[in-house]
Amino acid sequence: MNKICLGVVVLFCGLQVSAGRELVIRSDRAAAKWDEGYTIGSGRLGMLTLGGWPNETLYLNENSIWARSTFEVPAGADRVMKQVRALAVDGRYAQAEKLWTDELIQPVWRPASYEYAGHAGIEHLNPGAPESIRNSLDISTGLNRSEARFADGVTVREAIALRERDVIAMRISTTRPAGLNFRLTLSHPRDSVMLDGNRLILTGEGANGGTGYQTHLLLQPGDGSVLTGRDGGLVLKGGNEALLFFTAATDYNMADPDTRLTDWQGRADQYLARVSGADWKTLCAEGQAEMRAYMERFSIQLGTTDAGALRLTTVERIKRYAAGRADPDLEELLFQFGRYCAVASNRESGLPNNLQGLWSENLSAPWSGDYHLNINLQMNYWPVETTGLGELHRPLLNLVRDMQPAGQQLARALGYEGFACGHAINAFKNTWFSGGNAMWAASLMNGAWVTAHLMDHYRFSGDRAYLEAEAWPLIQNNARFILSWLHFDEAAGEWITGPGTSPENQFIYLDQGEEKRASVSCGTTHDLMIAWESLSDLIEAAEELGIENELVLRAKAVLPQLAEGRIGADGRLQEWREPFKETNAGHRHVSHAYGFFPGRQYNVIENADMVEAIRNSLDFRLANGGGHTGWSRAWLINIEACLMRPEAAYGNIRTLVSKLVNPNLFDMHPPFQIDGNFGYTSGVVTMLLQSRIQLESGERVIALLPALPSAWPQGEVRGLRARGGAVVNLKWDSDSVTAEISAQRSGLYEVRCRGRAVPLQLSDGQSVQLHFGPASH
Repeated sequence: MNKICLGVVVLFCGLQVSAGRELVIRSDRAAAKWDEGYTIGSGRLGMLTLGGWPNETLYLNENSIWARSTFEVPAGADRVMKQVRALAVDGRYAQAEKLWTDELIQPVWRPASYEYAGHAGIEHLNPGAPESIRNSLDISTGLNRSEARFADGVTVREAIALRERDVIAMRISTTRPAGLNFRLTLSHPRDSVMLDGNRLILTGEGANGGTGYQTHLLLQPGDGSVLTGRDGGLVLKGGNEALLFFTAATDYNMADPDTRLTDWQGRADQYLARVSGADWKTLCAEGQAEMRAYMERFSIQLGTTDAGALRLTTVERIKRYAAGRADPDLEELLFQFGRYCAVASNRESGLPNNLQGLWSENLSAPWSGDYHLNINLQMNYWPVETTGLGELHRPLLNLVRDMQPAGQQLARALGYEGFACGHAINAFKNTWFSGGNAMWAASLMNGAWVTAHLMDHYRFSGDRAYLEAEAWPLIQNNARFILSWLHFDEAAGEWITGPGTSPENQFIYLDQGEEKRASVSCGTTHDLMIAWESLSDLIEAAEELGIENELVLRAKAVLPQLAEGRIGADGRLQEWREPFKETNAGHRHVSHAYGFFPGRQYNVIENADMVEAIRNSLDFRLANGGGHTGWSRAWLINIEACLMRPEAAYGNIRTLVSKLVNPNLFDMHPPFQIDGNFGYTSGVVTMLLQSRIQLESGERVIALLPALPSAWPQGEVRGLRARGGAVVNLKWDSDSVTAEISAQRSGLYEVRCRGRAVPLQLSDGQSVQLHFGPASH
């Protein structure tokens, strides 16, 4: 029998909760390569350190430094799109794909790359090799520390991001008798560096007329003296402590990227003035407090790790884990690393994470380090609402707004209403098709996918002013595109999507007895699911705002007749409308699972047939080599959790941590892509709490521990956020579950746990405690 203690008021709304465990990534050697280094970020500025001795490299980034892309909208694109659709409807898929590629994707271009802000070098000139090295990153505070022990003393480098001051600070200190003795350089293969007193200034511009920028490195020598080096760098001699400050300024105009800012060059001086005269103790405490303010909103404990394992370096723990040993503390650390990266690489106002978050070593990053909109960018923001970082969703939400002019141009050029977007864009927000291959480029649902984040943000925040003033116009604009793009299949008596793809897969079909491959068709399951999401979001938003206009009436008329994905003869959910065979049965994308996660069209309560079909599809994918990239494996964790298969979800965790994580916890595609880090954090949350389902009667289902694996028999989580405005604390073991649920606004819920369902109505600010016994069978 459930025990509901309605008299117990647990006032934890807005309360910061203790992190509970040590959250430190550590190593006893320098990182062997860039993507094994230690990440520091202020939300705008990024630094990655290797922890090398005597030579250290600092990889410097600023999130608005991009090369510029150029493209032209081809004349007659609307005519071509009509022909593509006609060919696809007629079953001439290869011809449809060739026409799209030749006439719409050409000339081939990619979103030009995200670029770095410079590489700084620190060469320690004191003689002698270190006897030992200890490198660490404390993700609960953001403090990066590198310590080298010598026969005659210790030299330490510590770095911290200062979010409000917009500077990254480093202290270099020593106890060695000779004091400090190091050379500081700043370099870039294309752009120039000048010396201004104790400051190195790199002035440059992204390729092809991209972002103009200045990178500043200011050295404060303490009791030492600064000399000019032969290489144009700086040499510090003497003293026991020196401070190094990195900041940058750019001419990037968030409101209009095609127009440069004109008053930007003095901003770096303003940022550095904010740290003038401040001592390290003050700065370090401030930077750590800024990170703690975010990190301490959430704590998680999934079990107990052997004390001996806790003393190992992170890479040793990963190897031990890969050998089959338990390490719930490592799973917690990777979880919190996702939250740390979200804080370090986002501000409420600013550009969103790219494929590498904020950190890059290249002028031509993998996949240009762009914003991939067919899952990757969206995955970067999956965990922010659920783990207490909702304000950091803003960069993505603002991007949807900023995409509108180019997205409307694309839709009009193709003969549609509203706005649409190709699969990849960059900071200049051109939305035309890119990439040169229809397999990924011939997709029109990318704008709709990212627009779905607007309504979901409202479900968490309940911010009606945001919904009405900001989200509603964009949700309508997206729905206009969907409704103009749908076409009616007279034979089937239903609306279908297309032409489009199932990103980024191909199918095999017969054309007059000849086997052919293609990507483009109509009515792909992925497209249908996102179309359902778009129209449902429009209707839900309209109901919240009390609006019923012509667009809403059209959506209400179309939605009941919208086609759904089909279940094949083999019991799998088909990717395409026809029972085509995949060219890659183990493809990394599982786009036809969108309606289960991150979408909300289907769920285990109401859609048993579809649940079984997608389970069969995932099993088939994995049996044929699927989930071989970090982000794909992370997506599988989330979907399996929604399908209530806890051991399958946890099996994907074991694989990801064992095979797809670097010693610094960077997720690997490979190469490094940060989306898998965020997807993993989201996946763990989805195993512990789900709130996507809303019953027809109006109750929001809060499912507690819906996919709890046997590996986590007891644990505690504080600070979970649910849609509808609830904050949830959980504590469990094999005998009982205790849930503290606090309402940030009034709501009607059905709390489900261990086979039981409890109706719950809470007023704004009210809290209750629920107890559930052992699972019922």
